[in-house]
Amino acid sequence: MNTCIKCGKCNPSCPTFLENFDELYSPRGYLHLCQLVQEKKIKPSKQLKEILLACTQCGDCEPVCPIDLPIVKIISGTLICDQ
Repeated sequence: MNTCIKCGKCNPSCPTFLENFDELYSPRGYLHLCQLVQEKKIKPSKQLKEILLACTQCGDCEPVCPIDLPIVKIISGTLICDQ
């Protein structure tokens, strides 16, 4: 997660970002939230879970990522840890 270069190339491929153009609902936004959870800067919450569940987990963001981050796996792993 912390290797994300925050280039934004993933955003145009993300259906949730394209629906509302909110950075929070983009792969980059989801990764940032996952990183904050991992670093214990924020605690898992109902609101966080709702945001991460908005990700369709279609994986369209992964082929355009220049550093090949497993974005869906990271989001899924954060959701599992929240349970």
